[in-house]
Amino acid sequence: MYRVTGCKIINNHNIVLYRIQATKDIPKWGVTKGQRGGYIERADNLLNGGWVGGTAEVFGAARVLENAAVLDEAQVYGTARIYGKAKVYEKAKVFGEARVYENAEVYGNAEVYGNAEAYGNAEIYGNADISENAWVCGAAHVYENATMCGHAAAHNHAEVYGSAHLSGECSIVDVASVSENAIVQGDTYAYGEAKISGDAIVGEGHSLLRIGGNATIRTASDVEAYHSNPDIQPLIRYLQYVDEKTLGSFKLQVGLYNNMIRIVVDAPPQLIKELLAPAIRQFGMYYFIPGGWVGHTAVVGRMPHVGTHLYAEHGAHNMVEGRRALRNLHAYVNRKDFYATPIPANR
Repeated sequence: MYRVTGCKIINNHNIVLYRIQATKDIPKWGVTKGQRGGYIERADNLLNGGWVGGTAEVFGAARVLENAAVLDEAQVYGTARIYGKAKVYEKAKVFGEARVYENAEVYGNAEVYGNAEAYGNAEIYGNADISENAWVCGAAHVYENATMCGHAAAHNHAEVYGSAHLSGECSIVDVASVSENAIVQGDTYAYGEAKISGDAIVGEGHSLLRIGGNATIRTASDVEAYHSNPDIQPLIRYLQYVDEKTLGSFKLQVGLYNNMIRIVVDAPPQLIKELLAPAIRQFGMYYFIPGGWVGHTAVVGRMPHVGTHLYAEHGAHNMVEGRRALRNLHAYVNRKDFYATPIPANR
């Protein structure tokens, strides 16, 4: 596949490296027989069909295996492993005991090190910094100046970017994102279409925290709504009252902004004014329905766990028949794992 030439350099780690030359075509990487590649310290840095191209460097006890490639000005060293069909290129660095494999790509000025892993179709680029035991997998993207450490994880189609920082045991999954200057830590689990941004600090001082649905977290007050678990029995009792007074002619619209819920009734305005509106205070729901009834609708907020659950069950912006929603909420509060934080299967 390649041979070591007599051309050598001393790199910025004061290591003597030798340039390689292809001894056969490698179509996957556009390499033709006789083409010169990058630099390695010793033969076992490059094994089993991998390639080091451009002026890339692989040294120490690092290995590039199988159909992987290290290209351009990238560096791989320490005891790092690049394998599968993984690709490290541009000015990226992978070192320590890090692993990049399957179809993962690390590029730009990104660094992956410590015991960190990138796999699946993950992409890490820009000035991203992945360290310690963090891992990025699935089709997740980590880029710009984002950092991940501890046992933090990003997977599925999650995105972590801006100057966001993930640490602890947190997981960002599905199409959730963390951006700008947000910090996510502890055992936080962000899923669904949740967006954490601004200067939000999520998970500080809390052992379990889940944020899902279409949550939008930017400030401390946004975070606090997810730290608390308000009693949803008043909401259930109020909806039962709405059901009774409208003879079942009501629906819930779920998946609204920040996991809010809209109650929509088919009832005369007088019934709404004389019965449903006053009952907001009667059932202790004023804090959650501060806007009261506007026409035939009332918006329920500050119960993100309920909104998240209904969003997961029924999808965004769906109109759910009221009695069906009530049955769903009864089942929800009776679950053994009520308010439990789901953990990814591969954690």
